[in-house]
Amino acid sequence: AGIAAGFAWTRKDVVDALPGVAIAVALVPPVTMVGIGLFLFNFELVRFYLFAFLFNIFGVIVGGLIVFSLLDFYKTKNKVHKEVEESVKEEEKAKAKKKK
Repeated sequence: AGIAAGFAWTRKDVVDALPGVAIAVALVPPVTMVGIGLFLFNFELVRFYLFAFLFNIFGVIVGGLIVFSLLDFYKTKNKVHKEVEESVKEEEKAKAKKKK
C-alpha cells in the first residue's frame, strides 16, 4: 500500500484517489476487527489485529520511503525550495527598486 500510495503521489497521470484507497485497504480492516474484538471482549482477537494494523502501518511507511528515495523525491523537494527562495529574493529586489 505504501509503494502504491507513494508512486501515485509522485505521478500526475495516476488517479488522485489511489493513495487513499491503497492505504484504506491496508489499514481499515484490522482497525475494524480491533473494534469488533473490543465489543466482544475478545482480547486475543484485539491483540492479533492490533499487531496486524501496526505491521501494515510500518509497511506503508517503509514502502513510501522506498518509492520516494528511488525517485529522488528529496532532491526534487530541495530544488523547488531553492526556486521559491530565488523568486522571493527577486520580488524583494523589485519592490526595493520601486521604493527608490
